[in-house]
Amino acid sequence: MNSASINRCIQSLPEKIHIKRCNRKKALKPAEKRELVQYVQSEHDVSERFSCRLVGISRRVNNYVSVKNDDEIILSLRVLVEKYPGFGFWKLYHLLRNEGKTWNHKRVHRVYTQMKLNIRRKAKK
Repeated sequence: MNSASINRCIQSLPEKIHIKRCNRKKALKPAEKRELVQYVQSEHDVSERFSCRLVGISRRVNNYVSVKNDDEIILSLRVLVEKYPGFGFWKLYHLLRNEGKTWNHKRVHRVYTQMKLNIRRKAKK
């Protein structure tokens, strides 16, 4: 692939791909970069190696598959939220700890926010 075709390939990419050429405050997340790699491969019929290099992601990161299994946390939180609907995160977290669950609070909070439970609770007057 010569430099002219590389430049055409770069120009045809979506706006958010131009990471190195603009002053973004936040970098793209790996999942977004993976989508861009897939886009480059499908639209321009190039190899994985070339598209990863173009996007600025390693092939190892591109092929990574998460192994997180949060089913038990989701189930436990769902049961507690049904039982105590007015409780916030920390009260629910401490109830989980009292039940003997040893999950990290950051992991529980990530699942809590993914379940859209992070609503404002009314404070006592």
